Amino acid sequence: MTILLPSSRSLSTRWRQPAPFPRLANELVHLILNFAAASSIETCLALTLVAAWTRELALPHLFSTVTFKSASALSHFRLARRPPALSPSSSFSPSSSFSTSTAACPLLVHNIWAVSSEFGAAPGPESARAAYDLLALLFECPNLARLAVADWFLAWLVSYVRHDSPKSAGRALACALQTQGRRQWDLTIAGQSMESGVHYSSWMTLPAAMSPVFDVVTRLRLNAARGTKAIPGVLRMFPGLTHLMATLKCDGVRDLDLARIEADIQLHGSGDFECLVLAVEDRRVLSDSVFVDWFRGVRKTDSRIYLDFSRGLNAEDWEYTVRGAEDVWERNIRENRERDMRTGKGEFSVVSRSQTQIPNKK
Repeated sequence: MTILLPSSRSLSTRWRQPAPFPRLANELVHLILNFAAASSIETCLALTLVAAWTRELALPHLFSTVTFKSASALSHFRLARRPPALSPSSSFSPSSSFSTSTAACPLLVHNIWAVSSEFGAAPGPESARAAYDLLALLFECPNLARLAVADWFLAWLVSYVRHDSPKSAGRALACALQTQGRRQWDLTIAGQSMESGVHYSSWMTLPAAMSPVFDVVTRLRLNAARGTKAIPGVLRMFPGLTHLMATLKCDGVRDLDLARIEADIQLHGSGDFECLVLAVEDRRVLSDSVFVDWFRGVRKTDSRIYLDFSRGLNAEDWEYTVRGAEDVWERNIRENRERDMRTGKGEFSVVSRSQTQIPNKK
C-alpha cells in the first residue's frame, strides 16, 4: 500500500490560510481571560504559565478572594504582602511591576473567608492574635465586599471598632468605615448558635450607633442562627440591610411569627429591604401538604419572603458563590419567578433541586 504525503508546498499553503473564524479583538480576549481567571483559582494559576502578558492579567485575581483556614495562614498572608525593606541603594515605586512586589495585595482583596476551628470557638489566647491580624487586614483592604467570619469575631469587632475605642486601631477602622461611603459588606456569620449563646447576645444588645460596622453591612447571612428570634434584632441593628438569610430548624417552622417579621420589615430603617430567605435545614419531619400550605401563607403575607433548603456553608461553597455563581437570594428570586410562570397563579409547588433534594417522608 502506498501512502501519499502532502508536499511541503501544500503544507505551507495550508498554514497560510485564514482561520475558519475571525480573529478576536484584543479587548474581547482580555475580557474572556479576566472572566476565566476570576471564576476559578485553577484557571487563574494556569493562565500565569501561558505567557508573560497573561500572567500580569491573571495575578490580581489570585488575591481577589482569599480563604484563611488557619490562624497561621492569616499571619503569613499579612507578612508576605508587606513591601521589602528599603535600603539606600534601592527604591520602591507604586508603579513597579506587580510581579516584583505584593505590597498592592490589600487593594486587590475583595472577598475574605476567615472561619476555622483554629481561630477558636470563642475569643481567647489562641484566637486573640488572629482577631487582631484580621482587624488589621480589614483596615488595609478598602475594596473589601464580602466577609465571612465566626460569630464571636463579629461580637468582638463591633465592640472594638468604634469612635470611642481605647485602641487606636479600633478608632482608625471606625473612621475609615464611616468616611468611605462606598464600602458595602456582604457578611456571612458562621459558628455557634447565635440565638442562645453569649456571643449572640453580646452583639445583639449593643446600641446601633456604637459601631459603624453595622452601617456598612447590606447583605447578611446568619448561617448559624437557630430560629427566627434573631430577625427583629438584626433588622434594627443593620439599618442599611437589603438582603437577609436566617437558618431555621424544621421544628421552628410552625412557631414562625410571620406578622411580627412582616412588621419588622416594614419598620426597617432603610426602606430598601428586598429579600428575606428562611433556610430550613431539613424538612423530612414535615409532610408535603403541611409544608406547601405553610409556604403559601408565607408568600401571601409578604412576597419578599422566600424559602430555601440549607445544606450549611463551607469555604468551598462560599468561594464558588463569590466567584460568580448565584447567591442564595438570586437563586430563590429566580426560582420563584420560574415557578410563577409554570403555575400561572403564583402558587407554590415543591420543586426539587439536585443540590438540595430531600426525600419525602414515607
